[in-house]
Amino acid sequence: MVKSKQLKILRKKMEKVNKAGLDLPPNAWPKNNNKSNAAVTNDDDDNEKENTGHLEDLTLHSWNADHLKKDNDKRRLEEFLSLFETNMGEYYRNSEWGLNLETKTTEFLHARARFLVLLSKEDDDKLAGFCHYRLEYDDEDEPTAVVAYVYELQIVEQFRRKGLGKKLTAIVETLAHSMELPKVMLTVFRANQAAMNFYQGLQYGVDEDSPSQHGQFADYEILSKQV
Repeated sequence: MVKSKQLKILRKKMEKVNKAGLDLPPNAWPKNNNKSNAAVTNDDDDNEKENTGHLEDLTLHSWNADHLKKDNDKRRLEEFLSLFETNMGEYYRNSEWGLNLETKTTEFLHARARFLVLLSKEDDDKLAGFCHYRLEYDDEDEPTAVVAYVYELQIVEQFRRKGLGKKLTAIVETLAHSMELPKVMLTVFRANQAAMNFYQGLQYGVDEDSPSQHGQFADYEILSKQV
């Protein structure tokens, strides 16, 4: 049971971090080819080093849900949903949750939703990928901390294997650290071995709140990393 004094402190922390602006960390995204090669942690792929040179062709944006509600950019919401279904539809259809795009739309438009968005300069600002995260309690029922929770990390196929997922994850970690949040959390389907390997490679481990840590079976794990 969380004591009332501790809960009050957590509520103040939650209010404070969610009032924070959408400013990105300094040097969050490379401005030229040399910086891009130095800034990105490469994936284990022989072609990675040459691929990182394309990062200067992408722009990084920090948005909240209000941006997706604007009349002139509602197409971005449709793009997010389409990319989510392309990348994750099969996993959701085969899970206990099922695929529900209305639920996902509600998540994207949540008042605390934040996004890191990559757009292509050379292709009419085509979506290259995005990370959807929130600043929220580690556990809604028995909160002990405010954390950064990654809801989605989705990259368009033609932009994969260029270190973009690692870069976006690192930015979320930097933002969490700057706000003095203890960790970044996320949920991964157990069947999604590629995602499991990706996050384990970034030093994420099974969180103490994951069902598997309480003798429960679920088709997902909750992962986390101290920042």
